[in-house]
Amino acid sequence: MKNRLFYLLFLLLFCPANLFSEEVQDEEVIKIAEKMPVYPGGSEALFRYLSNNIKYPIQAAEAGIEGRVVTQFVISSVGKVTNAKIVKSLSPECDAEALRVVSNMSAWTPAKNAGKNVAVQFTLPITFKLQKVEEETLEEQKYPKNNKHLNTGLNNAEINYLRYLYNTLVYPEKARKDKIEGFVYVDITVGDDGKISDAKIEKSLGEEFDAEVLRIVNGTNMSVHKGKKINLPFFFKPTDATGEKGFQEYISAYEKYYKMPVYPGGSDALMRYLASNIKYPVNAAKQNIQGKVILTLTIAETGSVENVKVIQPLHPECDAEARRVVAAMPKWMPGKRGGKPIKVEYTLPITFMMTPGSLGNAYVFGPQAEEEYKKLDYQPSFPGGAEGLVNYLAENMKYPESVKKKKVEGEVLVQFVVNEVGLVKDIKVVKSLSYECDKEARRLVREMPRWKPGIKNKIPVAVQFTIPVTFKLNDSE
Repeated sequence: MKNRLFYLLFLLLFCPANLFSEEVQDEEVIKIAEKMPVYPGGSEALFRYLSNNIKYPIQAAEAGIEGRVVTQFVISSVGKVTNAKIVKSLSPECDAEALRVVSNMSAWTPAKNAGKNVAVQFTLPITFKLQKVEEETLEEQKYPKNNKHLNTGLNNAEINYLRYLYNTLVYPEKARKDKIEGFVYVDITVGDDGKISDAKIEKSLGEEFDAEVLRIVNGTNMSVHKGKKINLPFFFKPTDATGEKGFQEYISAYEKYYKMPVYPGGSDALMRYLASNIKYPVNAAKQNIQGKVILTLTIAETGSVENVKVIQPLHPECDAEARRVVAAMPKWMPGKRGGKPIKVEYTLPITFMMTPGSLGNAYVFGPQAEEEYKKLDYQPSFPGGAEGLVNYLAENMKYPESVKKKKVEGEVLVQFVVNEVGLVKDIKVVKSLSYECDKEARRLVREMPRWKPGIKNKIPVAVQFTIPVTFKLNDSE
C-alpha cells in the first residue's frame, strides 16, 4: 500500500461572532462580554482537543478537499456548547466532522458581564489540510523528520502508517471502557482502478472493531496495489494519554504484537548494501536521468526476498538495476505476528542522483547525498561540468597492466571532499576492486584540477563526493 499519511492543520482564530444574536433556552445571547468564555485549560488545550479528535473524512481526503470550515456555536451561561452550526461550508463530510467534534466539547468556563454568567456566541474556524507523505528514502526512514522524539525501532514508513491509524480509527466507546485491544486483519482485493473490490475480515476483534476497519478500507483508494490481493493489520489500543504521549503508548503496544521484517544489520546496513552494489546505468547517466525507483518485495516466512516488482519506474535501465540489486539481497529477519513468522510485503524506494560534474562513470547514490545537496545554494562543479569530468577520467586513466593481463574489470568507489577553495582532499576507497586499480583510482582523483566549490548561505563550504571509477577493457584487449 502506498504509504500515505494525512495530517490535520488547525488554524484557531478565536473571535466572538458579530453576525447576530439569538435566544438559547430563553437566554439572551450577546456578542461580546467583559470576560469571554474559556475552554478548560485554555486555547492550547482546545488545540489539543481538536488535534486528537478530528478525523479527516476519507471521502474528502481521497478527493483532495482542503480548506476551512467555519463553525458557530453558543457557550451558554453554564458553559455548555449549544446551537452549533456551519457558517462557512467546505464539504458535507468535513462540515459534519467539524460539527461532531465541536458539539462534543466539554463545558467551558462561561462568559461574565458585571460578574454574572452570560451566554455568548462564538465562531471557530477549523482548517482541514492534507499533507501527502511520499515514500521515504532510507535515510529518512532511519532519521525521521517528524518522529525523532519517539522511542521506537520502527522506521518512518511504519510510524506514519501507525500514525494514520491512530488519528483515523474511531475506538468503540464500550470497548474503550473495557480496555479491549488487539488487531483486526483484513483481506483486500484491489481492482484495476485502485478501488477496493472486496474486503473481508480475516481475523476479528469484535463486530464494532470490524465495522470500523471496513469503514476505513472501503473509502480508501489503493492504486499502488491495483489488481492485487493484500492483507492489512489494523491495531486498536486504548490509551490514557493524548497527543504524542498517547501515540508513543500506542506504537509501544503495537511493537509487542507485530514486528516488521528487518534487514540483517538494520537500515544502516541496508543503505550500505545498496550504495555498494547499485551501478548507475551509463545510458541513464548520459541522459541525466535522476529520481526514485519504488519497488515492492515480499519477505517470506524464511526471510528470503521474493516477488520484486517496480511500482514506480524511473528509466528502464535504472528500474532493472534496482530490481537486480534488491533481488540479490541476503535473507532478512522475517516479520512476525503473535511470535510466528509471517510473509510481509515491503515497499522500498531507491534514489538515483547525480551531482554536477558526474556522468557515466560518476554518480552519487542514495538519500544521504540527496539531502546534502538540497541544502546547498550552488553545488561544486568540475571544470567543464559533467562532460569535462567524463573526459578527464577517460583521457587520464592508466589501466594497470598487471590487472589488464588478468582481464580484471569492475569499479572502484572513491570518496573525497571538495573543500572550500575547490581542492580535492580526504581521498579514500570505500569499495575496492584490486590493489592496482584502487591505487590508480586514487591517483586520478588526487590529480584532479581545482573544482568550483559548493556554496551554502553565500559562503563556500566543503562537500563530500562518492564516485565510481570504472575499469573496463576494450573488446580488442
